[in-house]
Amino acid sequence: MPNEITPLPAASRPERSVLSSCMQDDAESFIDLAVDAGITPKHFSVPAHGDLFRTLQSFRADGRQVEMVDLTESLKDRGLLENMGGRAEILSIFSESPTSAHFDHHLQIVKTKYLQRRMISLASQGVSEAYSAEPAEAADKLQDLIDELTSLRDSSDSDKNILTNKELLSLCIDDMAKRLGGEENNIIPTPWSGLNRHLGGGLGVGEITILAARPSKGKTAFAMNIMEKAVVDDTPSLMISLESSELRLGYRMAAQTSGVNLRSLVKEKPTKMELQDFQSMVGKMREKPFFIRKIHNGKASDITSCIRTAVRDHGVKLVAIDYLQRIQPANSAESANVRLRLDNALSALCPLADQLGIALLILVQLNREAEGVSADQLNQSMLKETSQIEQDADVIMMLGDAFNHEGEGTEGEDDYKKPITCMIPKNRDGATSYARLLFHGATTKFSMFHSPSPFEPSK
Repeated sequence: MPNEITPLPAASRPERSVLSSCMQDDAESFIDLAVDAGITPKHFSVPAHGDLFRTLQSFRADGRQVEMVDLTESLKDRGLLENMGGRAEILSIFSESPTSAHFDHHLQIVKTKYLQRRMISLASQGVSEAYSAEPAEAADKLQDLIDELTSLRDSSDSDKNILTNKELLSLCIDDMAKRLGGEENNIIPTPWSGLNRHLGGGLGVGEITILAARPSKGKTAFAMNIMEKAVVDDTPSLMISLESSELRLGYRMAAQTSGVNLRSLVKEKPTKMELQDFQSMVGKMREKPFFIRKIHNGKASDITSCIRTAVRDHGVKLVAIDYLQRIQPANSAESANVRLRLDNALSALCPLADQLGIALLILVQLNREAEGVSADQLNQSMLKETSQIEQDADVIMMLGDAFNHEGEGTEGEDDYKKPITCMIPKNRDGATSYARLLFHGATTKFSMFHSPSPFEPSK
């Protein structure tokens, strides 16, 4: 290893060549080509070059021809001309007059050198974190840096990722052969056949499903029902709770699986028969692949780290997060802006579905507009404090009261039952629809709801 500090990769001459092309008579087309290639001011190793490119972009945005007099005056007015070396340096760049044949080549050099500098910077940050932070915190930050490095790698290989139609069809055929042959299952069924029909079989691996409802409308119970089904089917599943304790969720799972009244398990003495049912359930479920993590005051980085560990160590395929609004801010800016906090959390979590090959179920609390309305009146504007959900989610489900409130019981009764409607206002690979369910309060279990009377949403 050399004793001298190795200079960062730079591309001064290719940068000058690119800028010169963008200053010629046909500048408009060259500026557009550069922007289409992903070039931004930050891609230039010489700060003055980045400032000049930004100015040329502003000329293009305003529909102005790039004239030397106008350009130098604009740079002067913005206090940039002197830093660039004055009029002489601008004229020198302009006079290079490169050929269009070299433009793409020089663009690629500029991009490559920028990516190298960025990777070096991220690697240096990683070393610094390893020295200064606590091991657990450093590991989380290093994972974030690795994710960014992976993103940079993918962007540098973007041209190589273009598929021909032949390659695309071969990919589809291979995927179908795996699924039909039972080699790969990319669907995790829910416990309800009616809902599965709307969802194309269940929750998709690599997809993000949002489950939204007002407080006490059954979000957690609904998610736990899905988890129970997956676990019984031997699908490794992880519940990340930001609210309920592990013990509370454990009892819910026990009640759902055994059919024993939750109150008997938690607050009262179970009958001899209930105890037998509970013990039978324990014998069947003890070795099933269910994992739970209670994260106190959890940040998005804590959750992503937990998910990565569970996938790596336990092969987890289904992850539920209960719930989005409980995720804590990562910095002061997020503390002051709830929307920023939640959008950033989604931006960190959602890529994991595809990256890790998991079905990601994120619980979300609806805003007060959803209070007291029936399910057919629920809509995506009621998603609380974030606009990112509609963009990132593959499926959005909303739980609400049945359209006509038929069959409603009394919460204090042991046999309490209540019809619930699951609306599906977004379904990327299917139609929007709804499913009718019946909530059994005694065991916190949902079943398909059937009645002899028509049950349609209001128009």
